[in-house]
Amino acid sequence: NILGRAGFATCYSLIGGFVAWKKAQAPAATQALSAQTAQWLTDAGFNPPSAASVLGGFTTPLMLAARQGNLAVVQELIAAGADLEAADGDGNTALWAAAYGEYMPVVQALITAGCKINHQNPDGATVLIYASSAGKTAVVDALIKAGAHVDLKTADDFTALDLAGNVAVLKLLKATAAQLA
Repeated sequence: NILGRAGFATCYSLIGGFVAWKKAQAPAATQALSAQTAQWLTDAGFNPPSAASVLGGFTTPLMLAARQGNLAVVQELIAAGADLEAADGDGNTALWAAAYGEYMPVVQALITAGCKINHQNPDGATVLIYASSAGKTAVVDALIKAGAHVDLKTADDFTALDLAGNVAVLKLLKATAAQLA
């Protein structure tokens, strides 16, 4: 409707919107899943057992493997073309899930794979803001080293520094903010 009112004569509506279009444009899997990972997917309830399957709450296999700290499955799913930016019902990605459990090898694998470390959920929280508030020093350090923006704010106008959950996190964020100033 907006495009039509702006004078465009031919407009199309994509079923599933931008998210569906983005998935359709994603590169094909570069690696087939092992029998063990296929079995893990089946046991977890993903039907069909693929990197693109989704459970209730929009949970992808990558999110679940990250939440469980299952590095081998995370690496396989990444190689199979899993969507690094898929968000669950709360708007959080696999990186958030790995940070929640403070599974540092998984956090590093996702960062190395190129996930967007500054993704903001609908409340404006980034993984850095969450990890800071939860006092997850190792996650905060890894995100800062990967270039996470320390100045992003939640919908309530709080930064990671405002919500620092312990002294070590506070020191890391203050040092980073001072370098940026």
